[in-house]
Amino acid sequence: LALEILKEKYPKYSKYADEYMKQDVGNFCNMFIFPKEMFFEYCEYIFSILEEFRSRVDISEKRFFISERLTGIFIYEKMQQGLKYKVYPINFVCEGINIPIAYPLTKTNAYALSVSIASALQNADKTTSFTFYLIHGKGIDKEIKDKFRRLAEYYSDRKCSFEFIESLYEPEYYPLEISERLPKLNKLIYFNEKAIAMHDLSEFYRTCSVDDYLISGIPKTYAENDSGSRKLSDGIFVINCKFMRNHKILEQAKKLTSDYPGIQLINSLCNDQIGYFAEWFVTLAGDKRLYDRTIRAKAKNRGQYQLEATWRPVLYFGQNEPWSNIQGIYSNFWWNCAVKTPMLFSFPYIDSDRSIKLLNEQQRELNHFEEINRGMCRDDMRSLLPDPRYNPLTVGYEKQEAEEARYRDYVNGISELCDHSYAQASRRGNEWIPEPPPREAQYEPYGNGSEPPQEENLSMPAKMKRYYRQFGMKRTVKRVFEKLGGK
Repeated sequence: LALEILKEKYPKYSKYADEYMKQDVGNFCNMFIFPKEMFFEYCEYIFSILEEFRSRVDISEKRFFISERLTGIFIYEKMQQGLKYKVYPINFVCEGINIPIAYPLTKTNAYALSVSIASALQNADKTTSFTFYLIHGKGIDKEIKDKFRRLAEYYSDRKCSFEFIESLYEPEYYPLEISERLPKLNKLIYFNEKAIAMHDLSEFYRTCSVDDYLISGIPKTYAENDSGSRKLSDGIFVINCKFMRNHKILEQAKKLTSDYPGIQLINSLCNDQIGYFAEWFVTLAGDKRLYDRTIRAKAKNRGQYQLEATWRPVLYFGQNEPWSNIQGIYSNFWWNCAVKTPMLFSFPYIDSDRSIKLLNEQQRELNHFEEINRGMCRDDMRSLLPDPRYNPLTVGYEKQEAEEARYRDYVNGISELCDHSYAQASRRGNEWIPEPPPREAQYEPYGNGSEPPQEENLSMPAKMKRYYRQFGMKRTVKRVFEKLGGK
């Protein structure tokens, strides 16, 4: 539309406008040095077009970058007239910046929250300062607050301060409330305890623009990117507090908080003013979507995945928190921050039942990683085996609990080995394919009549399974090795 207006008002620019817009270079940032007469010519040109554009389009709460293009066309036309010109480089001078970050504080997340805050301080430039807003419900006493203030004292070489905001809402609604509780703030970062900073956050804060949005965050899915169809995942956001207040988002949310979860309200009320984080802003850990992204489509090993995380400013653990999942691909980054963080809060994540469950989750994550990468991390190990199925590192845990799956695959693998212990492997191409086991292979008795009775109609895996359950893995393995004759 702006180009149409330009051609209506200044036909002599039509040709140059089309040429300029087809180029892969341009003049940006609305910066120039003009002679006085040319400057007034430029003002008449640029403002007459922009005023006409404003009369046809609602420009409230929107940025179009139109003046930047129109300025470039104006300069390009002068260049084509043969006027002498000189191009100067642009230098960006970074001033010290204060970054406001809001966190939800509960009795159970204080330790992890302290690590997240410490990561921001550990990686901050000397010119970067922080104001941490800890929003919480009732029950957060003075002792907890004092411990966070001590954290600021520990990092005395970094400028930071803490403010505590008591809320009557549940933590899931804090992102909707925070704008109203901080009426003088126009933009802030909202993190939870699962996020850590990988390096200085000032660039992330500056360049993660919400000028056109109420809120930006991690996409719920990568399927849709059209305005009005975007949905965010819960956890971390950059919030346009000014827009939130102007649109009275909290007032609308109050009528619905008892019926809908917080993230659903955010997605519903912000609707067509939701932005997505650029992919180079955040590494998303512990989420299977991680492995399906285009940038990671090529199979990579564990180290390559970790290397990618080092040049993104934020690492977010959506699932399988690192304080529980110590085997996670990115967990080492969290622990590197944790060991440098003063131990002001007790470590609350010790639970035997939960640990067993999480061990299963850890193994699922590792196996999923292995599956996606087609064994690249285990190539050396697999090359030593005639058949990768016998490698316990490739055991799958997709449909059963870890213990049952581990038992099943070990026993089945051992029984197959025993079945064709004297079979020869035939080489076909680059693969070793074992010959099929004999159909009626039987085990010799083991021990002094101590072997459990075996029916003739039982399959070999069933016999091994029975033996394993009665005598345990150690005896079963010993039995197999004796049967194999040390092979």
